[in-house]
Amino acid sequence: MIFVKYKLIALDIDGTIRNTENPVSIRTIKIIKDLVELGVHIVIATGRTFKSAKNILDGIYGIKYIVPFQGAQVVDLKNGSIKWHSPLNPIMLNSALNELDDYSGFQIMVNCNGHVFVSDLTDEMVSYGNRNNLDIKYIDNLRDLALENPDRIVVLGDACKIQKLESHLQSKFKNYLYITRSLPYFCEILHPNSGKDKGLAWLCEKLKIKKSETIAFGNGYNDLQMIKWVEMGVAVKNSVPEIINVANKLAPSIENDGVASVLEEFMELGYFK
Repeated sequence: MIFVKYKLIALDIDGTIRNTENPVSIRTIKIIKDLVELGVHIVIATGRTFKSAKNILDGIYGIKYIVPFQGAQVVDLKNGSIKWHSPLNPIMLNSALNELDDYSGFQIMVNCNGHVFVSDLTDEMVSYGNRNNLDIKYIDNLRDLALENPDRIVVLGDACKIQKLESHLQSKFKNYLYITRSLPYFCEILHPNSGKDKGLAWLCEKLKIKKSETIAFGNGYNDLQMIKWVEMGVAVKNSVPEIINVANKLAPSIENDGVASVLEEFMELGYFK
């Protein structure tokens, strides 16, 4: 039997290789190093900002690229240079903010130029910034960022209300905007050409890697398109049902080093060059 030789592995961070109780394990760090030394590209695809993701990846060998902001960018990890960017244009930003004006009870943030901007600097926002090592900045009107190439809008709120908001915005904007949830209480609004799958597609073209040579691991709603796009989509145990339903394989939980165990299995089967 001839096996595909996988050349690129995309890893989500939160809920996939770490969570609040379990940092990235030594076993995961080791298999990443072993694969990099075989010539495999390990790419981080995350909803986190570049700065936040970079802090978590400190000390992990061989990762060259991050796809942060739900796939709005592809960034060189070593020097922080943005290699690809799909920001919201002014009409998109204003259309989304106008729609959100009809809602109350939500916190709204805009990621732009490495900062997080809010027009209501609440204690919750300050605490969120401190927990995630983010620079939270106050701006009187978020629409003033329209010409600054904003990465995304993030809406925070009650999980049930966020789910309803996501459904409404997807129905309202259809393919005009990319709407997703990273966590049950986060709804994110991006350019339709954003998404982890879009960032990976651009990077694969740059690296001359075929779609058939890709693997991705994920667990959340925002991983859905990425898991569907790659050749081998792997859902970590306790993923949302939507991910499990489309994945090619189910990995053990984070607590049981799910990602590392699957990659070790694939290595033993000769799936890497």
